[in-house]
Amino acid sequence: MSVIGDTQAKAVQPVVSALPISVVAEAAIVDKDNAVNIALYSGKREGACYIMKETTGGELVMIVAAGSAPTDVWYRQDDMTAAITPA
Repeated sequence: MSVIGDTQAKAVQPVVSALPISVVAEAAIVDKDNAVNIALYSGKREGACYIMKETTGGELVMIVAAGSAPTDVWYRQDDMTAAITPA
């Protein structure tokens, strides 16, 4: 209960923002000739991120590029020991 003259804290609506990260099929990530692995087309470089949709199960996993070459590995962020090397 408030006393006359007390100020009430204003309710603040939480703000949610989405990061614009593309979802890419696992089949594209593992194919060195796919546009996602060619820096000229995709902007692939060290630190570039995608959300990969796994072929089996359809789970979504964040991956990060180790470099810009078509065969440079992608690191899964759910398991840093599981590097994906395009072939």
